[in-house]
Amino acid sequence: MIIKTENDFLKEILYDDHAMCMLWNERENMIEVLWAGSVCNQEYNQYCDKVIEHCLLKENSKLVMDMRKMKTDIIKSKIQIEWLPVFIAKTKIRRQAFVSTELTEVLSQLELINSMFQGIFEVAVFNCHLKALQWIS
Repeated sequence: MIIKTENDFLKEILYDDHAMCMLWNERENMIEVLWAGSVCNQEYNQYCDKVIEHCLLKENSKLVMDMRKMKTDIIKSKIQIEWLPVFIAKTKIRRQAFVSTELTEVLSQLELINSMFQGIFEVAVFNCHLKALQWIS
């Protein structure tokens, strides 16, 4: 699969039937994952619901707002390609400020999230996150 992008931070990963591309979003200063192929809107919406529920428990209103907007955008557009922010939240992972303590904290968060969310996203997304963290650290 070839993805054309103006961003030079782009890696492609193949996992089962899913093609995923990771790129650094310079404007938002975060990593994003592009899903294509067999990931359908219904599965993604269920995933968003789980994330929103998790965030409500954490009382992270900014994150809940971001996830709800993403879900709404996808429902409106009826598209088969979705943008999934790495680190689940729209957390700004800054390359310049990435130190070992932050890396440990992020990895533990990802492990927690990975254990919470079951389904087609679990291993693929988690592995993507780990690879992305390796690339920017």
